[in-house]
Amino acid sequence: MQSERIFLSLGSNLGDRKGFLSAAIAELRRNPDLTVLGISSIYESPAMFMTDDTPPFLNAAVGIRTEMEPQVLLDRLQEIEVRLGREPGPRIRYENRVIDIDIMLWGEREISTPRLTIPHPGIAVRRFYLQPLSDLAPDLIPPGFDRTVSERAEQLAERQPLRRIAVPKDWTAC
Repeated sequence: MQSERIFLSLGSNLGDRKGFLSAAIAELRRNPDLTVLGISSIYESPAMFMTDDTPPFLNAAVGIRTEMEPQVLLDRLQEIEVRLGREPGPRIRYENRVIDIDIMLWGEREISTPRLTIPHPGIAVRRFYLQPLSDLAPDLIPPGFDRTVSERAEQLAERQPLRRIAVPKDWTAC
């Protein structure tokens, strides 16, 4: 049985933002229990739901495959965040962060537990998730969507500006 495509979102708005994204990708690649399938361009966006003086975020998407269960993957991703400098413990929803790694999609699965909701609850309304995801899978229609991720990202373009700042050397579509 072939494992499902999983899409992660990486974000950073403190310190060497691009360096933190690169370090997170390197950590993912070193993990023997998952395979990195593709990496999106890196986009800069204003912080949402935070004060005007909040530093902008850099965001990227990563496509992976793994045989891990969702809760186990979540634990591994949070371990990576802590290794890269994020404070351990309870998460505050809208806070500055050196690195944030979210599970956006897990194949066609819909998961709702106290610790994990997939598809990610903000995916349909946040261009900083959709635009990088559309680099990897532009024609993907996630559970609960009535259009592709690229079409939805385009709908949000006027209200949620993004700026592409880098294209990975080893970009591969998933």
